[in-house]
Amino acid sequence: MKNLVRALLIPAIVLCALSSAHAQTTKFNAVGSSAMFLELGEAAYTANYSTVANAAPACVWSGAGAKATDTSTGTSLTDSGNAFVVWVPAISGNILGSTGKVLGHTYYACSDATQPTPTKVYGYLQTDSVVGNRCFFNAINSASCTLSYPSTTPTNANLIATAKNLIVEVPLPPSVAATLNGLPNAAGTDIRPEDAEFATTRALTPCGATEYTSGGTTYSIAPFLGLGYNPGDKIHDGFGAGKSFNVIPFTLSASYNVQSVGIDPMIVAINSTDAVGTGLNDTHITSISRLQLAQFLDGSVGSSAALIPVGIANVDQPVTTIIREPLSGTYNTMEYNVPASRMLQTSQDVGVLQPAAQQNCSGSSVGSYSLNAPAQGEGTRIRAIGTGQEISKILATNDSLGYAFWGVTNFAAAGSSTRYLAVDGIDPLHASYLGGAIPTAAGTTSATLLSNITFYNLKNGTYPIWSMVRLVTADPVSAANAKILAIGAAKYSSPSTSPDFVSYYNTLGAVNVHVVRSHFTPPGINFTATPANGFCSAAEVGGDVGGVIIPNVQNFETAYCTDTTSTTGVTGRRY
Repeated sequence: MKNLVRALLIPAIVLCALSSAHAQTTKFNAVGSSAMFLELGEAAYTANYSTVANAAPACVWSGAGAKATDTSTGTSLTDSGNAFVVWVPAISGNILGSTGKVLGHTYYACSDATQPTPTKVYGYLQTDSVVGNRCFFNAINSASCTLSYPSTTPTNANLIATAKNLIVEVPLPPSVAATLNGLPNAAGTDIRPEDAEFATTRALTPCGATEYTSGGTTYSIAPFLGLGYNPGDKIHDGFGAGKSFNVIPFTLSASYNVQSVGIDPMIVAINSTDAVGTGLNDTHITSISRLQLAQFLDGSVGSSAALIPVGIANVDQPVTTIIREPLSGTYNTMEYNVPASRMLQTSQDVGVLQPAAQQNCSGSSVGSYSLNAPAQGEGTRIRAIGTGQEISKILATNDSLGYAFWGVTNFAAAGSSTRYLAVDGIDPLHASYLGGAIPTAAGTTSATLLSNITFYNLKNGTYPIWSMVRLVTADPVSAANAKILAIGAAKYSSPSTSPDFVSYYNTLGAVNVHVVRSHFTPPGINFTATPANGFCSAAEVGGDVGGVIIPNVQNFETAYCTDTTSTTGVTGRRY
């Protein structure tokens, strides 16, 4: 069945941004971080939806079955996850006037499984930040990473559709899926590409080493220590659930663009079903210092007593600390803001303060690839793979402590036994700590209502653990699409919809974020600036994960240039 619709008149500037000289179908084909998955899907839909009567339909599908396949190591290694696809169907015919003049067009219906190649399509495979960067740059440099989408008209999972945005999903037509099969042209990431390459370099550096050799040149990664993995290795979860993460090297291309989308706080969460006053179920546990958090993460401490104020009675219990794989953006954001900061100088994996038996290099005695390691105080540290497993295991494990980027969907299943903690006394979601209850759409108190989330301390630069989420592209058309999606995301990441992060832009396209981190050159990582308009006459470049927070700035690019006095990245500062 076909829809009878008139042609949609698109402003010239948008038409230019969304057109491609290389293909009849405009494609935005991305892979990477889950942090902005929902908002980008909604933004892609909005960019192509019109309330004008009989306008071209915008169609949406989301679900499982998409995968990224990387052959750069000589073996086909795949990463899979949920995905969304937004498309505008092909024109199926013309609407003719009485004189034969074309007055408009008819389009194939969204649900038509036989429809031909669409006119526009946006795809996003949700994996992880380093997977996104690695697949994107390996695609650019050697065409060795490709994306594929399910071709059997899979049923929609309604991951983008919600009652608030009124989006209706349909099964994915084979022709639309086929359009996205091939090389990605964008990556979603929680950390900058320079930091993602360093994370991979560190993972592939010999266990405990402070330098590595590439192309006959030796580079120092000091003060950070290598993790001892090899290309093609898999990092497994410590729960025996069969989840894994591929360790695959990549290098940055000569030119790339990085589009900021928003800043997202890291949430430190605890879960306890003990009796009140036992273990982590104690109302006196409201905040965790960065030192205490580093000690839990590196295994120096592992009991609830470490969080109880002096003089308060508590029935001590061992704590299960759940950490992420060392190549995730989530892990690296936590790693360099807390344990591996300049101030604390330890690590979730190979910390210089850790006993040798607790280190987790490949081939060590504590699980080699999975991390199921003891902590002091009879506690345990266990590796989770992916945000979904990290949060689900926190929620399912009594007296557990873990972390994840905040997201309404991420924490939707949290019950009353789960709370988040302030860090150094600073709340990530509200102006002051309201007890740590997880806000939900069905919240009934000031602490649990989503509409009361302000990100007050994130915006003013006092909350310490956060990162800018971004889109990485390498061609002007994809870069223009990335900016359109970043501006569109502002509509959906708000207290009235789904407050997942502070959008980089407001709904009018003006910069809405006024905190930045200092930039630096990660050890041994080479990169060049991509020309761009602005204060620097060059794009923001250089690593910034764990960089010093610079608050109250009015222009992100100006602050970067002022801080570094350079457009190409300099050796900078971490906490």
